[in-house]
Amino acid sequence: MFSRWGLVPMISMVSTSLAPALARRASRPVPPPGTARRGVHPATWVTVAAVVLFSAVTSGLAIRAHRNFGTWGFDMGIYDQALWLVARGHSFITVRGLPVWGHHVNLVLYLLAPVSWLGGGPSALVAIQSASLGLGALPVSWLTRDRLRSPWAGCFAAVVYLLYPPVGWLTWINFHPEALSVSALIFAWWLASRRRWVWFGVAVGLALSTREEVGLQVAIMGAVMMGRWVFGRRAISGSGRGAVRADGIAGACALVAGAMWFIVCSKLVIPHYLGGGDAFYIRHFYGAYGSTMGEVVAHLVTHPGTVVHLAAQPDRVRFAADLLGPLGGLPILGLPFLAMAGPQSLATLAGSEGFLRDVRFQYTALMIPGLVIGAIEGAALLVRRRRSLGKVLAVWLAICSLGGAMLRGPLPFSAQGDTWVGPTSRVAAMQAAVDSVPSGAGVAATENIIPHLTHRRYAYDFPNPFLPMVYGVDGAAGANPATVTWLVVDRQGLSPKYTAVLNGLVRVGGRFAVVSERDGVVVARRRVGDG
Repeated sequence: MFSRWGLVPMISMVSTSLAPALARRASRPVPPPGTARRGVHPATWVTVAAVVLFSAVTSGLAIRAHRNFGTWGFDMGIYDQALWLVARGHSFITVRGLPVWGHHVNLVLYLLAPVSWLGGGPSALVAIQSASLGLGALPVSWLTRDRLRSPWAGCFAAVVYLLYPPVGWLTWINFHPEALSVSALIFAWWLASRRRWVWFGVAVGLALSTREEVGLQVAIMGAVMMGRWVFGRRAISGSGRGAVRADGIAGACALVAGAMWFIVCSKLVIPHYLGGGDAFYIRHFYGAYGSTMGEVVAHLVTHPGTVVHLAAQPDRVRFAADLLGPLGGLPILGLPFLAMAGPQSLATLAGSEGFLRDVRFQYTALMIPGLVIGAIEGAALLVRRRRSLGKVLAVWLAICSLGGAMLRGPLPFSAQGDTWVGPTSRVAAMQAAVDSVPSGAGVAATENIIPHLTHRRYAYDFPNPFLPMVYGVDGAAGANPATVTWLVVDRQGLSPKYTAVLNGLVRVGGRFAVVSERDGVVVARRRVGDG
């Protein structure tokens, strides 16, 4: 039952069953005292059906892609090994060459540890990720319903969210813990609007546990709540000066908690595990502006012309269009709420790598809550000023959302729906190679194979550890090649440089002897006596 794939049906069943339970409990306004509760509105059941459909389809596609060797060492292999290690009290990710907490502070791995104990691996992780992202449609629906006073408007907003290309691509781009923060942050905002402060704290805590940078989103969320309180307006919803004051106090707590989390993680935890210095991604992505986080921020603040120049570059403009277009440009009208997407937006704007500004990658995860909440608030602003705009707005959003999903999304009906890896004639050879490696043996495998071999102490993304490439901080060496007893290398797509490394290892009299080679997939074992 708890085999490598056995958890997946269980996880899918449990996770999708949460949607109806949450809907029954929290999908409509709390009735005034003395009034009888009525049944759940039909719009809520339509929303739940959409959530279940989205979660089932995307998790199924993601699992199929993994089984067909369509996931990669960076990042599926990294996080799957990290979870396996954390669940067993170990702490060094050999796929990446960094301590678990020197890579990112993903405390949510402790919550996911039972998945690993029960035999779950990448398939279980992508199923959880898809279900989590799907559940985000519920608070989107409820928040929209509360702001526009229409259950069907809430249902419509939920579908727009599920069709939003960045949400769909997060289910495609392997597994990333920060993807779990998307729904948690939107839930937190909705819970704050209902002044359910205990559950608000739980949602914020869950979001913070996914990654260190989430602290910035939480801090800005708190600042928005405080700002509306300071200016004497109703913070989110409801009425009464006492309620508004409570919003301000809760906002202050969120601001402090988020800021402290980010500071502690980025300036204490990560440097401690790295032996000093900021997180690896500071120099990797922002080295042109400084060697530390402080230097990078100071440069961008003191050189606003740099930011303006970068924002006008074609790739940045195209990225902004990909983010705002499917939401009809409405986040711009919800500017204070859009600020929650600000830190990650600035990071992608200034980053040196082009993939930071591609909606297909995970860097949109920390922007989605701010963009979606901003769109809801922007729509509410328009409708509040002129009720007759509601139908026009619905048509506009339907066109933008469907157009974005069809042209830029990954769902099966879209122009890019074939991006999910399907079965190929080489899958059997790769699976046979994986099955031939003994459990627990140290292994080096190419990026498409290593995610299937990460449940062990020593697993490397070939050519590591023999030729350190994107390993540790700044490619620093340090791995011990003697810990590798097996090689599983797919020659297809291997660069000449990496091919030379492989040939040197398996040459006659070399350190490894070829056990099998089928369809270009080489399996080799360390020769007896070689150390």
